Amino acid sequence: MLYNNSMQRTREQILNTIIEGGIVAIMRAPSAEMLGHISEALFAGGVSTIEVTMTTPKAIAGLEQLVDRFGEKALIGVGSVIDAATCRDAIAGSLRDFLYFDGVRGVAYTLPP
Repeated sequence: MLYNNSMQRTREQILNTIIEGGIVAIMRAPSAEMLGHISEALFAGGVSTIEVTMTTPKAIAGLEQLVDRFGEKALIGVGSVIDAATCRDAIAGSLRDFLYFDGVRGVAYTLPP
């Protein structure tokens, strides 16, 4: 399912897209610059949901670039969120699909509420 930048995805749309796709690619890259190249390969292979871990250097900058570049054709989320400050930074960095909170087994949050 494609989305334009002005369209807000509902929680139901996000969850259904994740379930239908069956795969969430979790990216932990050596640099934010690598995220675009990795994403292109994943999309070419049919993956449509990706998570960028906060353990990637400059993850927020990389996340912003991915949302700008691929946000219409993919779900883009952030993982390894371990505190409120990281959560705020991710949301401020254009995150609009989902967060995964490490240390809280099985808890994920979809945006918007």
